[in-house]
Amino acid sequence: MRLSTLGLAVVLAVSTTAFAAEPLQLLFQDRPPYYTSNTDGTKGGLVSGPVEKALTRAGIPFTWVHSSGKGQIETVRRGGEVVCTPGWFKKPEREEFAKFSDPVYRDRPQVVIARTDSRDVFGHRTLAARFADKQLRMGPRPAIPTGPLPTT
Repeated sequence: MRLSTLGLAVVLAVSTTAFAAEPLQLLFQDRPPYYTSNTDGTKGGLVSGPVEKALTRAGIPFTWVHSSGKGQIETVRRGGEVVCTPGWFKKPEREEFAKFSDPVYRDRPQVVIARTDSRDVFGHRTLAARFADKQLRMGPRPAIPTGPLPTT
């Protein structure tokens, strides 16, 4: 599975009898750019922002609850609470105890950023070919001589 096609989904552990009685708990941990907290108390980011907007538009009451990643998974595994953990990758071992939505966010294609005078980078048609070329190396070039900046 390529990284560019992976999606982040919403993990749900919902007790259907409790759903109508209490707001949905959205477990989160700030991890920019996917999960961010705005100064007004709302959530932003590539995952938490769209989740918050969708729930608000749907009229579903919710509350954000800060939790570590490990704590989020354990809460879902334990069950019995109206809880959602936006942004987990769908894996077979997690599907044993959790339900997943459709992806909330899909990574954009990866790119290489290089200087225009780095002709060696542009001679390869794929990233795999670039990495396979033992003549090339990743990382910084030798340091450019430094000194006082010219004055005008």
